Amino acid sequence: MVKSDLIRDMKTFTGGASFISVTELTRYLGQRNNTRVKNTYLGELRPAAGKKYFIPEVAEKIVEVG
Repeated sequence: MVKSDLIRDMKTFTGGASFISVTELTRYLGQRNNTRVKNTYLGELRPAAGKKYFIPEVAEKIVEVG
């Protein structure tokens, strides 16, 4: 999946929001462990809105990690 598809899909998943929480990302990816998702995909990113992360940055990291 390419970055633009991930961005669009995550925004749809979050109801059109530009930010996603660790819990939402964990559910979106079909995982069970918030800590693993946070360490794998969000470890180097800083939360932009409280405890939520900017979706385009998360999508870029997902594509990067594979």
